[in-house]
Amino acid sequence: MFTEEVPQNEAEAFSQAFSLLLGVPLISKERLNARTRQSFLAAARNCRCHLFLDPDTGLYIGKRRCSKATHLSLSELVDIACSRPHLLTLVFDQCFDRRQKREEQLRNKLRALAVDGVHGIAYHSHACFLLVGCDANLVEHARDVLLQESHFPPERFIPEHNPRDDRMPPPPQRAVSTTVRCLNGNLRSG
Repeated sequence: MFTEEVPQNEAEAFSQAFSLLLGVPLISKERLNARTRQSFLAAARNCRCHLFLDPDTGLYIGKRRCSKATHLSLSELVDIACSRPHLLTLVFDQCFDRRQKREEQLRNKLRALAVDGVHGIAYHSHACFLLVGCDANLVEHARDVLLQESHFPPERFIPEHNPRDDRMPPPPQRAVSTTVRCLNGNLRSG
């Protein structure tokens, strides 16, 4: 999925090279914009393999629905994860407020995902990412494999958010129903 206009002949060559580099097919070769956003999200929700998403600037967790093509919203990521309950989604993330510490913002994103029943870990560096899914054991296993195979510094991984660590009231009832939907494989309508 492109975030800027790319000539068709270049788009095809780039798509093939990128797909070969990652060793996975691309789910969309369209330019991400308001017109193509819904078809992209549908392709992501229907993808039946682990998914890598690279929105131009990352994961937006603000209160308003994200209208920029450069962001993926929290609700969109939750929908993608819950429609693929036994698969993982890796999201490259550069959506940060310079006035706040990046690590704390990643923790806030994990906290927000946990409220909707989505498990995840984050990697904090100049190239941050979140790895999420509805299956906590799968996310934990993926983290272990990443640590072993990548040789990334373990201290850069931010663990899954555990609501028991908060001194806040328990998450709202919708988190429980979302978890049940994720685990039962019942899909939310787009």
